[in-house]
Amino acid sequence: EAVAQTFAFGPNDRLLSVLPLHHAFECTAGFLCPLRVGASVAYARGLKSTELREDLRTSGATVMLGVPLLYEKLVAAVGRGIDAEPSMRRTTGLRIGRAALRPLRARAGLDGIRFLVSGAAALPASVFWGLVDLGWPVLEGYGLTECAPIVSAGRPGRSRPGSVGWPLPGIELRIVEPDVQGNGEIAVRGPNVMLGYHHDPAATAAVLRDGWFHTGDLGRLARDGALRITGRLKNMIATAAGKKIYPEEIEERLAGCPFVLELAVVGGRDPRGEREEVHAHVFPDVRALATLAAARGQPLDDAFVEETLRHEIEVRCRSLAPYKRVKRLLVRHEPFSKTTTGKIRRYELAHEPAAAAGPAVA
Repeated sequence: EAVAQTFAFGPNDRLLSVLPLHHAFECTAGFLCPLRVGASVAYARGLKSTELREDLRTSGATVMLGVPLLYEKLVAAVGRGIDAEPSMRRTTGLRIGRAALRPLRARAGLDGIRFLVSGAAALPASVFWGLVDLGWPVLEGYGLTECAPIVSAGRPGRSRPGSVGWPLPGIELRIVEPDVQGNGEIAVRGPNVMLGYHHDPAATAAVLRDGWFHTGDLGRLARDGALRITGRLKNMIATAAGKKIYPEEIEERLAGCPFVLELAVVGGRDPRGEREEVHAHVFPDVRALATLAAARGQPLDDAFVEETLRHEIEVRCRSLAPYKRVKRLLVRHEPFSKTTTGKIRRYELAHEPAAAAGPAVA
């Protein structure tokens, strides 16, 4: 009921299901909720762009649930369509708008979409605005399996980048021990919260206290009560001076780099192995770097790639406090290992040697 009320699903809606049903987000919002309100569900054959485009066209979907990686690919695919029509780009520029792109949306099968819902991981602001510019409202939500799973979400007509919206009806949120910026651990209370972990009273006691579920996620509340996720307690980097660094904040700053396809910021030891500092693991966009190298008449070698990335990272970190700036860069030659919902497996990065990170960035 709370999910249906939040997303304003109705019997005239049709959802296109692209996420695995064993994922709590898809099972609840993409299966049980549509059944509850009499909406219909169409199932995509897969995530291949050709199949998904055809499934969108033939299903008549009005709502789609997805993860950021899916929407990144969607924005990129439409961008390639715009590049294929130079007259449209010359006429409209980069901020295309709903009317000018109506033919492209119709061909992609997305002209009937009322809104898109993003969950499971943070949606980059560039992707949010890319979807909005293309005429597709996007609602970002936050939740955990232990909370059935949706805790908060944006509302149709009330969403903004970086915000995961307001608690669902009947759910309470609070920030535990906030710092001076209002960041603290997110705690949840409501009928959606689990009773406990199966046959694991110790783990249950660690997260359920006084009726509140302690999520392990860090966030802060805006004046209007909207929630913003700022990181994970276990991801937080603590400096020797007692400063707290949230990797997600730095990743957001670096997300707009045109030469980066994927990145992850983690804590690592300095060259002496004495202090914790900020390291960035980057999977570069080789095509974009090749174009830049050709324009400059330089060879596309490791030195060029590392120097270009170091410069881009340094520029984007200048407005951060010195202790938050990236100190070392590790360039990867393959994408990150991810979960089924597209989250980078950060714990695997801890086993990669800091010495491989190369020279300092800043």
